Amino acid sequence: MSTKDDEDALLRSTALRNAASILVARQRAEQRSEAYLAEAQRLSHTGSFGWKPSTGEIIWSDETFRIFQYDRATTPSIERVLHRVHPEDAALVQETIERAAQTGRDFDFEHRLLMPDRSVRHCHVVARASRDESGGLEFAGAVMDVTEHHQARAALERALGGITKSERQLQLIVDTIPTMVWGTRPDGGFDLSNRPTMEYFGQTTEELRRQGYRHLVHPEEAAEILDKWSAALATGKPFEAEFRVRGADGAYRWFLCRAAPLRDEQGHIVRWYATGTDIEDRKRAEMLLAGEKRLLEMIARAEPLALILDALCRLVEELARGCQCSILLLDPKTRQLRHGAAPSLPAAYSNAIDGAVIGPAAGSCGTAAYRREPVVVADIATDPLWADYRDLALAHGLRACWSTPILSSKGEVLGTFATYYGEPRRPTVEEHSVIHRFAQIASIALEREQGEAALRQQAGLLDLTHDAVLVRDMHDVITYWNRGAEELYGWTRAEAVGEVTHRLLDTRFPEPLEAIMATLLRTRRWDGELVHKKRDGTSIVVASRWAVQPDDRGDPVTILVTNTDVTERKRAEQALRQQADLLEQTHDAIIVWNFPGTIVYWNRAAQQLYGFTEEEAIGRLTHELLQTEHPIPTAAFEAM
Repeated sequence: MSTKDDEDALLRSTALRNAASILVARQRAEQRSEAYLAEAQRLSHTGSFGWKPSTGEIIWSDETFRIFQYDRATTPSIERVLHRVHPEDAALVQETIERAAQTGRDFDFEHRLLMPDRSVRHCHVVARASRDESGGLEFAGAVMDVTEHHQARAALERALGGITKSERQLQLIVDTIPTMVWGTRPDGGFDLSNRPTMEYFGQTTEELRRQGYRHLVHPEEAAEILDKWSAALATGKPFEAEFRVRGADGAYRWFLCRAAPLRDEQGHIVRWYATGTDIEDRKRAEMLLAGEKRLLEMIARAEPLALILDALCRLVEELARGCQCSILLLDPKTRQLRHGAAPSLPAAYSNAIDGAVIGPAAGSCGTAAYRREPVVVADIATDPLWADYRDLALAHGLRACWSTPILSSKGEVLGTFATYYGEPRRPTVEEHSVIHRFAQIASIALEREQGEAALRQQAGLLDLTHDAVLVRDMHDVITYWNRGAEELYGWTRAEAVGEVTHRLLDTRFPEPLEAIMATLLRTRRWDGELVHKKRDGTSIVVASRWAVQPDDRGDPVTILVTNTDVTERKRAEQALRQQADLLEQTHDAIIVWNFPGTIVYWNRAAQQLYGFTEEEAIGRLTHELLQTEHPIPTAAFEAM
């Protein structure tokens, strides 16, 4: 094999390995995201679903199967949903589904389920309508098992139903309920609250009555929630909403609040009773999963690394309130940590630590990268690891720093992910878990960037070859198109990528494509000549070489194709064949010999004239065969 062939083979092999590595990283990222989502749904008893009314197609998550108590192998359908609906709620559910399919509007309602064991459960269903690429209506939604909440509310209602004489008895009952319970006058003013309510707000019922509750609702939701509550007071309809409420410590937490009116015998509202269920954990899980999904989508779209790392830091800062995040990238040659992202840290501090060398006592980040393990510094002012950077950190109000090394899939240090706090503290178990998870996502982003850089380098090398090099998937769709392909066929890379190969090139095969693919899948290679059509309509002949790239399981995922234009060579061969045919058809003896007089061509007429076959004549000296009654003039040799 020639040096050029070796180089081509090396380039193809390297490009394929890099492409496979990127694909594996993407698959691992997708698998990790799906696992996190499934676990969060299980913990919050919230399943997800998709529904296309035009086709009846329904998709359920694993938690949705568990809520409806169907085997995972069961095919979801509207009929199976209705089969689980409580008979008394069947008409409501049927009407809601039909109305949504007809109007394309969102829906949000609760209904009961009658399970196979005859037990009754409650679920809350919410869905949002959208249009697919073809304009078809589809819904994406969630179903939450709220049985426990209904049981708690039912227990509360049963307890309150028996209390008609004594407020002290009522207060004693509601104080034992492990959720916030309060009551208001018909105009909405506080006049009753249980112990959990007073403990959360750090105020007595009298203080809540005097100060009201408007200032306790998060500013971002206050206007909407207060308008909705005012509407409920005016109409007497039950109130339900999810919003953030400020506690005694000044922190906001998410609550699901429900309120219902108590009426007298004449139907007049005499009081409102409300419950507040802490759903902070569920909301944080939803926020975390949504953020992870957003980051992984950014990675999959190959968005700039700086934007991905910045978004990652901002998400963690939102989840872990009060922290400031930093990502530093390790230069493997200089062993220095370089700025990656730090949206909330003071710019002067980030600039000062940019280029710090890792070591056994180099702050939290430099030490974490050196040790290849997390480093928690609860108090920068006293920890010896910060001896060289203590004054700098304290000058910018930084008192605690926890750093985790960002490791590649091979265990190599890529950088560090750190969280800073303005007061001395150690991470909670939950905070440690969040940091670890997002360090893994940072690893995916950094490995993807490295893989893309390597692929760009390899693609640049492939652009140096004069051959047309392209990569296509197993559906024959082009995913890579080098400069040689642009020059040979006339289509730019942007025009060719995404097209079906043989449709674009109007390929003519030497044998059925099915037979070629069978050989390719069996031997992993195929070589042959194809006829292609260029963009200008010109037909060309190419020597085509195909090689299969398998995944980790050995299944084929892509095909590397190298095409060499042999059109001129084929034309020359055809011309030679035509000339040979003409020479064979003439009645004159035609003999061709080289300078020493060795015969290199001997046509049929020469065979008939001299009596020697072509096999006998080729390679012999002319004077050995032609000293007959038909001698060749000596001048002819001299002329040679």
